[in-house]
Amino acid sequence: MKRTYLKVLLCFFVLFQGLGPIEVSAKEEVVSIVLHKRGFSTEIKGTIDNQGQELDPQSEMLKESSGVNGVSFSVYDVTDTYYEALQAGKNQETIYAEMQKLSINQAAEFSLIDQGVTATVEGEQGIWEFSGPSVKNQQQVVYLIVETDSIQSQVSSVHTVLVLDENYAGKTVHLYPKNQLTKAPTEESSPDRLPDTQGSSKQTTSAQATSKKSLPQTNDRINRTIQICGFMVFLLGFVLLRYKRKNGQID
Repeated sequence: MKRTYLKVLLCFFVLFQGLGPIEVSAKEEVVSIVLHKRGFSTEIKGTIDNQGQELDPQSEMLKESSGVNGVSFSVYDVTDTYYEALQAGKNQETIYAEMQKLSINQAAEFSLIDQGVTATVEGEQGIWEFSGPSVKNQQQVVYLIVETDSIQSQVSSVHTVLVLDENYAGKTVHLYPKNQLTKAPTEESSPDRLPDTQGSSKQTTSAQATSKKSLPQTNDRINRTIQICGFMVFLLGFVLLRYKRKNGQID
């Protein structure tokens, strides 16, 4: 009886020991990606090769740029398409270029992993974090990160293709997508309002021109009125003079 009891306990012990490593392995296959959205007011020079590491706050790139909040991102799983392209003979650079040229609608045809908007996190602007598997069907996962919308005007937006490797499993990857920002519109001096202001200016100028044109017309009317009145006075005087001569009042 005691032997049977010990065997049962031993089976439970082995069972729970076997479940432990499976759970740890699952956690190790998840990777966290932190996007640091940066905006440059001047021309962007060079690329950022940080190897997935977080940059020093005093780095030149961070000093020359600023975090951008309110930028929407969508993340898609393009693993199958990526490896199919490799098997078809395409090199990595060609695949990157083709994926970066995809429109937002074309990218949306892939499996959506996550989506979100950059915000201020721990005092840093332009942050958005998501997590996902680093391995799929015994292959390293490939993510396509697409910027879908922004509350600020910007140019040079390019999709990010992230190919994970075994070194990223269970870790946090830091990416720094960057854009050259145009002048953000403000309430006081909005570009959208400039045409209205100029339009008002043009209308004022037009009104002044109309006013100037109307002045000669007013003077002409006054002159004509004076001329008519003078002619009537002359005519009345002439008639009165003839009347007096006719009645012998004037020699």
